[in-house]
Amino acid sequence: MLVLSNRGSERNCPAHDAIDSRSEKANPPSDTGTPKKTGQDPDGRVKAWLARRRGATHWDDLISALKLQAGLDDLAIRHMVTDLIHQQSSETSDDFVLPENFPFNSPAAANYVSMDTIHDLLQHHRERYQSYIDGYLALYQSSFPIIDTAIFSSMAEDYWNDPRPTDVAWLASFLMVLALGCFAATRDQRSAMELCMAAEACLSKTSFMVQPDILAVRTLCLMVLAKQSLNATCRTFDSCWTLLGMVTRAATAIDLHKQRMPYHENASVWQSEQALWSTVVYFCIQVAMVTGKPLLVSADMFAERIPLSIFQTNDPWVMLIDVYPTICQIISRISSSTDKPLYDEVVKHNDYVRQLMDALLSKIHGKPRLYIALDIFFRRILLVLHRSYALQPAASSMYPVSYWASLECSLAILVHYRDLEDQRGPDNTDLISRLFKSDIFAAMLTVCSHLSHQEAPLSAGSAIPPRRIILNTLRACIAIWEREVHHSTCFKIGLMLLNLVLKFLPDL
Repeated sequence: MLVLSNRGSERNCPAHDAIDSRSEKANPPSDTGTPKKTGQDPDGRVKAWLARRRGATHWDDLISALKLQAGLDDLAIRHMVTDLIHQQSSETSDDFVLPENFPFNSPAAANYVSMDTIHDLLQHHRERYQSYIDGYLALYQSSFPIIDTAIFSSMAEDYWNDPRPTDVAWLASFLMVLALGCFAATRDQRSAMELCMAAEACLSKTSFMVQPDILAVRTLCLMVLAKQSLNATCRTFDSCWTLLGMVTRAATAIDLHKQRMPYHENASVWQSEQALWSTVVYFCIQVAMVTGKPLLVSADMFAERIPLSIFQTNDPWVMLIDVYPTICQIISRISSSTDKPLYDEVVKHNDYVRQLMDALLSKIHGKPRLYIALDIFFRRILLVLHRSYALQPAASSMYPVSYWASLECSLAILVHYRDLEDQRGPDNTDLISRLFKSDIFAAMLTVCSHLSHQEAPLSAGSAIPPRRIILNTLRACIAIWEREVHHSTCFKIGLMLLNLVLKFLPDL
């Protein structure tokens, strides 16, 4: 999490550098001789993070607006965070399943240099492997179509019949699917970590940096997904931005961004590859928005594409490709220091994005998690589009479209967060919310900003005071957030900040 003071500079979660001074949690016991990483002293870690800057899509401006509304020069959270870092001990650590630099040079991956060791690991999970596959398909594939399920199932069957001739590139993706499925089905951190380390070892045996192929892109996307869902930290999203730079280059190197005519190949293969490219772009936009870092894709990357109407596809992920150029243009304008959109332009963008959102979401039937994922995606775009105008003191009268859109989109994200928690069950549906924790945190801060103006309108014509309803929703979501604090210092700092902001809200 960021801990902010003055407008224009943010305080990135310095607590995560405390992890550097601990042993790598991803090392199995056999690695006891591995040298331990040594980090800076706590004060040095804080100072090192003070220089970090984020773009306009990050929630820096939300904190600045809340400080202004509370009449404060700063929030006391900085001192609270520093104290928290000093209190860290070797017995307290984050839910840090994977090393931050995964999938590159992870110390524990050295244990799987031998293919025999990898095959032994897979045999160890043979009896439970189908439950892992089912867990992955139910929790992740239904939302993010990274693998081609038909081809994957066939190759998995071939592997169990005769493991030795298996393509090591495919084996890397197989191990990642099992790792994600294992964590989804059992929350077994050690087993998930071991499978990820074996996948990294397999990937390193391929020429993916020089001669990438479709399997390399799928594997790298699975690794991005694993980093976001297995590691409950904000720094993970920063590292995903770096990793996605490589994923994007690998995808464009094999012309995945250029739409080939489907009659040249099997239609299902074409659709699977287009959905994969769409997922790559989705991750790039999502991570850029939550980290405040530059977009890794641009509108002109889609210039050579053929209108999808020609191909008559109803796949939401393939349809999303036609939406990306507009989204890229919007985020580029928002992030620009010299060419930010005027209010009239924001209103036009709002209308267009909502049309695209409604058209695409209307195609989703029987896939509630996919609906939630894409609805949060669009609403986060609308939030950053409207933020600069919605946060103005007289926004409800001067910039009404931005004001109401900001409140509506924030509440919609919080309702999704609550729904995911309500669906908590044996399939660990709540894990999905980890992918959106930065979106959820920004939504909660936005709602706090709206509630901080006691005189501002929040709704019209309600039997129950709308401010109370909104505050109850906010508090319910903060309570859900609080249940995760044992997973990550990020969640703990976020909770401290939210509770601090709540104290400055006017009495109802």
